[in-house]
Amino acid sequence: MKRCLVVLLMLATQVAAQSPYGAKPVITYRNQPLEAVAVNVVSNALVGSIGSLLHKPKGMSAGRALLRGAARGAAGGAMIYLGKALSSQIYHERNIWYGWGSRAVVSLGASMVENTILHKPLLGRYGIDVGPMFVTIERGHVRLQVMPLAAAFTVSELLARKSINWEASGQLGTLIFNSGSLPYEGLYNKGSFTVSPGYQVCSQAWHGSVAHEHLHALQFRESLVINQWARVQPKGFWRVFKVDFTPFDLLYPLLGDGIQQSTNWYEREAQLFSTGMNNPTRLLNTRVP
Repeated sequence: MKRCLVVLLMLATQVAAQSPYGAKPVITYRNQPLEAVAVNVVSNALVGSIGSLLHKPKGMSAGRALLRGAARGAAGGAMIYLGKALSSQIYHERNIWYGWGSRAVVSLGASMVENTILHKPLLGRYGIDVGPMFVTIERGHVRLQVMPLAAAFTVSELLARKSINWEASGQLGTLIFNSGSLPYEGLYNKGSFTVSPGYQVCSQAWHGSVAHEHLHALQFRESLVINQWARVQPKGFWRVFKVDFTPFDLLYPLLGDGIQQSTNWYEREAQLFSTGMNNPTRLLNTRVP
């Protein structure tokens, strides 16, 4: 697992060293990049500290559990931010292969926070979602589970006779459906998303749409962490399923229309890490118009 971490960090360093594609940055708020860092680090520190306290082993003080959870949760949050920043290269480099790298790094960060909550070694278990499936690697053992809601959304898209962009799906790690009747440029569902094929006429617009919806997929993986507070673990036959309903599914509709990015952080963050600024991996070099 430590080797995997080193490889991912080397990949991240290499990507961060690359120059942007050339589009001028469009940043709505001057401190938005640092705000994104703070939100990811602080929120996961909070999730990690509360979870660590809820499941603290006997003999560990509450204060130590909180501090331990906050520190490790913050580390996981920083890794999650790095993965989201990598996803911006889908748009800036016009290369959706960055989807796999960003997914791997975000999943590493999310796994770090989950391990913190469960008081496991920080790199003891790794979990990554691929389409409607969830893959867990722990102590050399690999476990596959089906995410029911993600699978249901995928089946519904297939029943709607939407075509699958197999090439892009393989490069991204998420099923991408095409729909000419889509009123938006893209629409994310758990485990998959739909993109209007008309946007493929313009590579810049299509990659921007894919990068935006892929960021929602990364947010979905991050949201699964909080389920560890309750240790939602199906038993018996039901162990083939991974619970993919989270409190955030109820929170999202309360945040307002996705267009209102000032009140809907999920959409605001997705825009930031897709087309919102030149290169989120270069905070010090970000120019503000």
